[in-house]
Amino acid sequence: MLRGFTQTLEGTDAQPILVQDETRVLQIDRGFSGIVSYPFSRAQRVDVTAGLRQITGKTDVTSTAFDYVTGQELGRETQTLSRFPTLNLAMVSSALVYDTSIFGATSPVRGTRYRLSMDHTAGDLTYSSALADGRTYFMPKRPFTVALRGMYYGRFGADAESPFLSPVFIGYPELVRGYDYGSFQASECGTTTNGTCPVFDRLIGSRMIVANAELRAPLWGAFGGDGYYGPLPIEIGVFADAGAAWGQGGSLRVTGADRNLVRSVGALVRVNLLGFAIGQLDYSRPLDRPGRGWIWQFSLRPGF
Repeated sequence: MLRGFTQTLEGTDAQPILVQDETRVLQIDRGFSGIVSYPFSRAQRVDVTAGLRQITGKTDVTSTAFDYVTGQELGRETQTLSRFPTLNLAMVSSALVYDTSIFGATSPVRGTRYRLSMDHTAGDLTYSSALADGRTYFMPKRPFTVALRGMYYGRFGADAESPFLSPVFIGYPELVRGYDYGSFQASECGTTTNGTCPVFDRLIGSRMIVANAELRAPLWGAFGGDGYYGPLPIEIGVFADAGAAWGQGGSLRVTGADRNLVRSVGALVRVNLLGFAIGQLDYSRPLDRPGRGWIWQFSLRPGF
Protein backbone atom coordinates (compact mmCIF):
# COMPACT_ATOMS: atom_id res chain seq x y z
CA MET A 1 0.00 0.00 0.00
CA LEU A 2 1.22 3.50 -0.89
CA ARG A 3 0.00 6.63 0.87
CA GLY A 4 0.14 10.35 0.22
CA PHE A 5 -1.13 13.25 2.33
CA THR A 6 -2.18 16.79 1.42
CA GLN A 7 -4.00 19.48 3.35
CA THR A 8 -5.81 22.66 2.35
CA LEU A 9 -7.48 25.54 4.19
CA GLU A 10 -11.10 26.03 3.19
CA GLY A 11 -14.27 27.58 4.62
CA THR A 12 -14.64 31.27 5.45
CA ASP A 13 -12.72 33.80 7.50
CA ALA A 14 -15.32 33.39 10.23
CA GLN A 15 -15.08 29.58 10.23
CA PRO A 16 -11.87 28.30 8.63
CA ILE A 17 -11.78 24.56 7.96
CA LEU A 18 -8.66 22.43 7.54
CA VAL A 19 -9.18 19.56 5.09
CA GLN A 20 -6.71 16.68 5.09
CA ASP A 21 -6.74 14.24 2.13
CA GLU A 22 -5.18 10.79 2.45
CA THR A 23 -4.70 9.13 -0.94
CA ARG A 24 -4.08 5.40 -0.87
CA VAL A 25 -3.07 2.94 -3.57
CA LEU A 26 -4.20 -0.48 -2.33
CA GLN A 27 -3.08 -3.77 -3.86
CA ILE A 28 -4.84 -6.99 -2.86
CA ASP A 29 -2.80 -10.12 -3.54
CA ARG A 30 -4.32 -13.59 -3.09
CA GLY A 31 -2.80 -16.91 -3.98
CA PHE A 32 -1.48 -20.29 -3.01
CA SER A 33 1.58 -22.26 -4.02
CA GLY A 34 3.44 -25.46 -3.31
CA ILE A 35 7.14 -26.26 -3.27
CA VAL A 36 9.08 -29.47 -3.81
CA SER A 37 12.77 -29.66 -2.84
CA TYR A 38 15.33 -32.32 -3.71
CA PRO A 39 18.63 -32.13 -1.77
CA PHE A 40 21.87 -33.23 -3.42
CA SER A 41 23.78 -32.63 -0.19
CA ARG A 42 23.47 -30.71 3.07
CA ALA A 43 24.49 -27.56 1.16
CA GLN A 44 22.85 -27.90 -2.26
CA ARG A 45 19.28 -28.52 -3.40
CA VAL A 46 16.81 -27.97 -6.24
CA ASP A 47 13.48 -26.23 -5.57
CA VAL A 48 10.44 -26.38 -7.86
CA THR A 49 7.49 -24.12 -7.06
CA ALA A 50 4.07 -23.79 -8.70
CA GLY A 51 0.99 -21.80 -7.78
CA LEU A 52 -1.90 -19.52 -8.68
CA ARG A 53 -2.17 -15.83 -7.88
CA GLN A 54 -4.87 -13.16 -8.16
CA ILE A 55 -4.02 -9.45 -7.95
CA THR A 56 -6.44 -6.54 -7.83
CA GLY A 57 -6.49 -3.09 -6.27
CA LYS A 58 -7.87 0.40 -6.17
CA THR A 59 -7.01 4.04 -5.50
CA ASP A 60 -9.12 5.96 -3.00
CA VAL A 61 -8.99 9.24 -1.10
CA THR A 62 -10.25 9.91 2.42
CA SER A 63 -11.06 13.56 3.16
CA THR A 64 -11.24 14.64 6.80
CA ALA A 65 -12.41 18.13 7.81
CA PHE A 66 -11.28 19.80 11.06
CA ASP A 67 -12.21 23.06 12.73
CA TYR A 68 -9.07 25.16 12.20
CA VAL A 69 -9.38 26.84 15.62
CA THR A 70 -10.40 23.97 17.93
CA GLY A 71 -9.08 20.98 15.97
CA GLN A 72 -12.42 19.20 16.30
CA GLU A 73 -13.17 16.69 13.53
CA LEU A 74 -16.17 17.87 11.50
CA GLY A 75 -16.59 15.02 9.05
CA ARG A 76 -14.93 12.28 7.01
CA GLU A 77 -15.62 10.90 3.53
CA THR A 78 -13.93 8.18 1.45
CA GLN A 79 -14.19 8.16 -2.34
CA THR A 80 -12.86 5.54 -4.79
CA LEU A 81 -10.92 7.21 -7.59
CA SER A 82 -10.13 4.17 -9.72
CA ARG A 83 -9.96 0.38 -9.69
CA PHE A 84 -7.29 -1.83 -11.18
CA PRO A 85 -8.28 -4.74 -13.42
CA THR A 86 -8.12 -8.16 -11.76
CA LEU A 87 -5.15 -10.25 -12.88
CA ASN A 88 -5.30 -14.06 -12.73
CA LEU A 89 -1.86 -15.64 -13.00
CA ALA A 90 -0.30 -19.10 -12.97
CA MET A 91 3.34 -19.37 -11.96
CA VAL A 92 6.05 -22.01 -12.01
CA SER A 93 9.69 -21.64 -11.00
CA SER A 94 12.79 -23.72 -10.50
CA ALA A 95 15.93 -22.88 -8.56
CA LEU A 96 19.35 -24.31 -7.78
CA VAL A 97 20.34 -23.30 -4.26
CA TYR A 98 23.71 -23.66 -2.47
CA ASP A 99 24.44 -22.45 1.05
CA THR A 100 27.39 -23.06 3.39
CA SER A 101 27.23 -19.66 5.07
CA ILE A 102 27.66 -19.29 8.82
CA PHE A 103 25.68 -16.45 10.42
CA GLY A 104 26.83 -14.27 13.26
CA ALA A 105 24.53 -12.11 15.36
CA THR A 106 23.80 -9.66 12.54
CA SER A 107 25.12 -11.10 9.23
CA PRO A 108 27.05 -14.03 7.72
CA VAL A 109 30.72 -14.28 8.69
CA ARG A 110 31.99 -17.21 6.59
CA GLY A 111 30.96 -19.46 3.74
CA THR A 112 29.36 -19.18 0.32
CA ARG A 113 25.81 -19.17 -0.98
CA TYR A 114 24.12 -18.71 -4.33
CA ARG A 115 20.73 -19.01 -5.98
CA LEU A 116 20.08 -19.52 -9.69
CA SER A 117 16.40 -19.46 -10.63
CA MET A 118 14.06 -19.24 -13.60
CA ASP A 119 10.38 -18.27 -13.26
CA HIS A 120 7.54 -18.23 -15.76
CA THR A 121 4.17 -16.50 -15.35
CA ALA A 122 1.17 -17.02 -17.65
CA GLY A 123 -2.44 -15.88 -17.72
CA ASP A 124 -3.48 -12.25 -17.95
CA LEU A 125 0.26 -11.43 -18.05
CA THR A 126 2.94 -13.50 -19.74
CA TYR A 127 6.60 -13.05 -18.86
CA SER A 128 9.64 -14.89 -17.53
CA SER A 129 12.31 -13.83 -15.08
CA ALA A 130 15.83 -14.95 -14.26
CA LEU A 131 17.87 -14.48 -11.09
CA ALA A 132 21.54 -15.15 -10.37
CA ASP A 133 22.63 -14.20 -6.85
CA GLY A 134 26.04 -15.20 -5.48
CA ARG A 135 27.63 -14.26 -2.15
CA THR A 136 30.85 -15.24 -0.41
CA TYR A 137 32.35 -14.45 2.99
CA PHE A 138 35.90 -14.94 4.26
CA MET A 139 38.04 -13.79 7.19
CA PRO A 140 41.43 -12.37 6.17
CA LYS A 141 42.08 -11.72 9.86
CA ARG A 142 39.80 -12.57 12.77
CA PRO A 143 37.37 -10.95 13.60
CA PHE A 144 37.12 -9.08 10.26
CA THR A 145 34.93 -10.48 7.48
CA VAL A 146 35.04 -9.51 3.80
CA ALA A 147 31.60 -9.97 2.23
CA LEU A 148 31.08 -9.90 -1.55
CA ARG A 149 27.86 -10.15 -3.54
CA GLY A 150 27.00 -10.10 -7.23
CA MET A 151 23.40 -10.25 -8.43
CA TYR A 152 21.52 -10.13 -11.72
CA TYR A 153 17.75 -10.06 -12.18
CA GLY A 154 15.77 -9.60 -15.38
CA ARG A 155 12.25 -9.95 -16.73
CA PHE A 156 11.63 -11.02 -20.32
CA GLY A 157 8.64 -11.56 -22.57
CA ALA A 158 5.61 -9.72 -23.92
CA ASP A 159 4.52 -8.29 -20.55
CA ALA A 160 7.92 -7.87 -18.90
CA GLU A 161 7.40 -4.11 -18.69
CA SER A 162 3.64 -4.08 -18.15
CA PRO A 163 2.41 -1.12 -16.08
CA PHE A 164 0.72 -3.68 -13.82
CA LEU A 165 4.13 -4.91 -12.64
CA SER A 166 6.29 -2.96 -10.23
CA PRO A 167 9.43 -1.84 -12.05
CA VAL A 168 12.84 -3.05 -10.95
CA PHE A 169 14.36 -0.39 -8.66
CA ILE A 170 17.99 -0.59 -7.50
CA GLY A 171 17.82 2.26 -4.96
CA TYR A 172 16.58 0.15 -2.06
CA PRO A 173 18.94 0.05 0.95
CA GLU A 174 19.51 -3.70 0.43
CA LEU A 175 20.77 -3.07 -3.12
CA VAL A 176 22.60 0.25 -3.75
CA ARG A 177 22.63 2.49 -0.70
CA GLY A 178 22.34 6.28 -0.99
CA TYR A 179 19.65 6.23 -3.72
CA ASP A 180 16.45 5.58 -1.75
CA TYR A 181 13.44 7.14 -3.52
CA GLY A 182 12.53 9.14 -0.41
CA SER A 183 15.88 10.94 -0.43
CA PHE A 184 15.49 12.67 -3.81
CA GLN A 185 14.69 16.35 -4.14
CA ALA A 186 13.09 18.20 -7.06
CA SER A 187 16.23 20.27 -7.55
CA GLU A 188 18.17 17.13 -8.56
CA CYS A 189 15.95 16.56 -11.60
CA GLY A 190 17.15 19.61 -13.51
CA THR A 191 15.04 21.53 -16.00
CA THR A 192 13.38 18.83 -18.11
CA THR A 193 10.37 19.64 -20.30
CA ASN A 194 8.67 16.22 -20.20
CA GLY A 195 8.40 15.88 -16.43
CA THR A 196 11.10 13.23 -16.13
CA CYS A 197 13.90 13.07 -13.59
CA PRO A 198 16.99 11.55 -15.29
CA VAL A 199 18.98 11.11 -12.06
CA PHE A 200 16.11 9.02 -10.63
CA ASP A 201 14.82 7.35 -13.80
CA ARG A 202 18.12 5.56 -14.41
CA LEU A 203 17.44 3.53 -11.24
CA ILE A 204 14.34 1.94 -12.80
CA GLY A 205 13.95 -0.75 -15.45
CA SER A 206 13.04 -4.39 -16.00
CA ARG A 207 16.59 -5.71 -15.56
CA MET A 208 19.33 -4.94 -13.09
CA ILE A 209 22.81 -5.86 -11.98
CA VAL A 210 24.20 -5.12 -8.51
CA ALA A 211 27.58 -5.61 -6.81
CA ASN A 212 28.35 -5.06 -3.13
CA ALA A 213 31.47 -5.29 -0.98
CA GLU A 214 31.74 -4.91 2.78
CA LEU A 215 34.47 -5.11 5.38
CA ARG A 216 32.71 -5.75 8.67
CA ALA A 217 33.51 -6.81 12.20
CA PRO A 218 31.89 -7.01 15.65
CA LEU A 219 32.41 -3.76 17.53
CA TRP A 220 33.63 -5.56 20.66
CA GLY A 221 36.11 -7.81 18.88
CA ALA A 222 37.38 -5.12 16.51
CA PHE A 223 38.68 -3.09 19.45
CA GLY A 224 40.36 -5.97 21.24
CA GLY A 225 37.55 -7.29 23.44
CA ASP A 226 37.54 -10.91 24.56
CA GLY A 227 35.31 -13.17 22.52
CA TYR A 228 33.69 -12.24 19.21
CA TYR A 229 30.65 -10.06 19.96
CA GLY A 230 31.11 -9.72 23.71
CA PRO A 231 28.12 -8.36 25.64
CA LEU A 232 26.85 -6.24 22.71
CA PRO A 233 25.66 -7.81 19.40
CA ILE A 234 26.82 -4.81 17.37
CA GLU A 235 28.61 -4.91 14.00
CA ILE A 236 30.44 -2.06 12.28
CA GLY A 237 31.79 -1.85 8.76
CA VAL A 238 32.51 0.03 5.57
CA PHE A 239 31.01 -0.70 2.16
CA ALA A 240 31.02 0.01 -1.56
CA ASP A 241 27.95 -0.56 -3.76
CA ALA A 242 27.38 -0.38 -7.50
CA GLY A 243 24.44 -1.19 -9.72
CA ALA A 244 22.56 -0.46 -12.92
CA ALA A 245 19.00 -0.86 -14.19
CA TRP A 246 17.77 -0.85 -17.78
CA GLY A 247 14.78 -1.88 -19.87
CA GLN A 248 14.17 -4.06 -22.91
CA GLY A 249 15.05 -1.24 -25.26
CA GLY A 250 18.19 -0.24 -23.37
CA SER A 251 21.48 -1.77 -22.32
CA LEU A 252 24.03 -1.76 -19.52
CA ARG A 253 26.25 1.35 -19.86
CA VAL A 254 29.08 1.67 -17.35
CA THR A 255 30.97 4.59 -18.93
CA GLY A 256 30.16 7.87 -20.64
CA ALA A 257 27.88 10.77 -19.82
CA ASP A 258 24.74 8.63 -20.33
CA ARG A 259 25.89 5.69 -18.18
CA ASN A 260 23.28 4.02 -16.00
CA LEU A 261 25.80 2.67 -13.50
CA VAL A 262 25.47 4.24 -10.04
CA ARG A 263 27.87 3.84 -7.11
CA SER A 264 28.11 4.64 -3.41
CA VAL A 265 30.47 4.21 -0.49
CA GLY A 266 29.99 4.59 3.24
CA ALA A 267 29.99 3.15 6.74
CA LEU A 268 27.42 1.10 8.66
CA VAL A 269 26.34 -0.09 12.08
CA ARG A 270 24.16 -3.17 12.62
CA VAL A 271 22.51 -4.12 15.90
CA ASN A 272 20.70 -7.30 16.85
CA LEU A 273 17.49 -6.04 18.47
CA LEU A 274 16.97 -8.74 21.12
CA GLY A 275 16.65 -11.41 18.45
CA PHE A 276 13.51 -9.91 16.89
CA ALA A 277 15.13 -7.94 14.07
CA ILE A 278 18.43 -6.54 12.81
CA GLY A 279 18.62 -2.74 12.74
CA GLN A 280 21.04 -1.16 10.26
CA LEU A 281 22.19 2.46 10.10
CA ASP A 282 24.06 3.50 6.93
CA TYR A 283 26.00 6.69 6.35
CA SER A 284 26.41 6.65 2.58
CA ARG A 285 27.86 8.92 -0.07
CA PRO A 286 26.16 8.48 -3.47
CA LEU A 287 28.85 9.11 -6.07
CA ASP A 288 26.46 9.67 -8.99
CA ARG A 289 24.10 12.27 -7.55
CA PRO A 290 25.66 15.66 -8.37
CA GLY A 291 25.36 18.10 -5.51
CA ARG A 292 24.16 15.46 -3.04
CA GLY A 293 26.32 14.84 0.02
CA TRP A 294 26.32 12.16 2.70
CA ILE A 295 22.98 10.52 3.57
CA TRP A 296 21.75 8.73 6.69
CA GLN A 297 19.54 5.67 6.11
CA PHE A 298 17.94 3.27 8.60
CA SER A 299 16.52 -0.13 7.72
CA LEU A 300 15.55 -3.41 9.38
CA ARG A 301 17.46 -6.22 7.72
CA PRO A 302 20.45 -8.51 8.30
CA GLY A 303 23.62 -8.06 6.31
CA PHE A 304 23.66 -9.62 2.85
